[in-house]
Parts: sequence; structure tokens; C-alpha cells
Amino acid sequence: MRLCEASFGTFMRYDGTLFYPVTNRNLPQGLVKAASEGLPAFPDGSFVQLVAGKSIVHVADIAETEAYRSGNRGYRDLVAEGGARTATGSRSAGRRLWAPL
Repeated sequence: MRLCEASFGTFMRYDGTLFYPVTNRNLPQGLVKAASEGLPAFPDGSFVQLVAGKSIVHVADIAETEAYRSGNRGYRDLVAEGGARTATGSRSAGRRLWAPL
């Protein structure tokens, strides 16, 4: 099933501290390894907005964000390992599942 034209994507679960992948599609190996270790909701990243209750987060150009420039591991990995420029995340109603697409 395709939700959009993204080259890769993943569904994550949040345990109250870290995000872990539940399933993914075409996720580059470097991102699989990084995500499997758990990703925190960095203060300057999109995950923290989802945890705070925002339904959808869209980042038009990851490399142009302050989070990327300040070394946010998740954003750096998306660009370096995945070649991503744009990211979209959404919150699943009533559940702790997020889908950075």
C-alpha cells in the first residue's frame, strides 16, 4: 500500500521516551540500524511536536532546519543515509504510533 510518493517510510511506536520502528518500507540500511536503537524526541525535531499533540508535521527541507544545522541525529541520518529532503509525520488517533513518511 502506498500512502504517498515517498521513497521510503516507517511506522514508529513511542514508549514514553524513545521511538521504535514497528514496520517500514524501503528504509535504507543505515536508517534501519539507527532507528532500531530507538530515537528520542529531540527538542528541536518533529517528533516532539507529535508527542505534544500535533496531528501532522511537515518539514519542507530538512537540511534547511535549525534542527539539522544543530546536529539533530534523526534529521542528519535522514539526509545522509536516506537522501531525504522532505519529511512528514502524522499521529495515529488514540495510539502511540507515528508515521514519518
